[in-house]
Amino acid sequence: MQADKARFNAKIKVLEDFIVHISKEQTIQNNQLLLSEELKQQLQLINAALNKEVFDLNYQLFEELQSRK
Repeated sequence: MQADKARFNAKIKVLEDFIVHISKEQTIQNNQLLLSEELKQQLQLINAALNKEVFDLNYQLFEELQSRK
């Protein structure tokens, strides 16, 4: 009976260690996903700002060309 209990406890310990490992891996992956989402949002903001600046520059060039005619 004690031998069965010891084997059972050993198996439970292995399962507990595996669950802890999987939980840590999941936490790491969740953090990476959060960073990816933040980076995506920052890139969208930067892209919008650059698009506006390029548009404004093109508009200024167009106005200068029109004023020279």
